[in-house]
Amino acid sequence: MKLLVLEQNGLVSKIYKKIFDEKNYNADYARNDSECLEGISRNYDYIVLEGSNSGTIEQNIRKIKPDQKILSLSKYINSDCPPELKETQELIEKPFAILTMIGSLELEDKSTGLLFKT
Repeated sequence: MKLLVLEQNGLVSKIYKKIFDEKNYNADYARNDSECLEGISRNYDYIVLEGSNSGTIEQNIRKIKPDQKILSLSKYINSDCPPELKETQELIEKPFAILTMIGSLELEDKSTGLLFKT
């Protein structure tokens, strides 16, 4: 599985890296919204967003890649999410168990055999 992780905190990125390496996930890391937007041309299975602000980064991603799967890690689950984001955006409320995040990434689609969260 190929991931792009938006995380501003270097220490947290190192924790994610260790976990994703153990799961044999190929993960790239962006430190800010600009780096994230620059990186999405590389075809990721998921973009993992840490603490994104009001859906702005999600909307910008949708303009470039409308079908990109997004996993948003948020302190507060925002029910006011724009309708165009609801199909592929998955929210996990923080603090979250790392197993919850991994489980969300590993659900198997029976029709294709691919690993992804719908």
